[in-house]
Amino acid sequence: MTYITLTPDNQLLVTKSSAIYRGDNMNTSITFLIPIQIDNVNMETATVFLSSIRADGEPDMVILNRSSEKYGENHYRYVLPVTCKLSRYPGRVCMWLQICDGDPCHPIVAKSGEC
Repeated sequence: MTYITLTPDNQLLVTKSSAIYRGDNMNTSITFLIPIQIDNVNMETATVFLSSIRADGEPDMVILNRSSEKYGENHYRYVLPVTCKLSRYPGRVCMWLQICDGDPCHPIVAKSGEC
């Protein structure tokens, strides 16, 4: 299992790493830990998008699913959808988060650093 934490300065930090192989279920392989509150964005109502560039150079974007259980008192757990194909090709994957909340006409958007 790999854990990626969003730090208070909006950087993604791999806090626990394990090998991921082609064909692995990404839903059970990678967990994102995101604070309950990020600046003025309430994560209870926000949507979290994972943007990535796979090893073959193809960009991809998926909506992360929030787990029903929290991680401690200060973080939510987010996982990739079951259909996500990050491991289709061997090699490194560059990823970052975009978090959207608020009125659809004037959304609040926060962006993380890359990992």
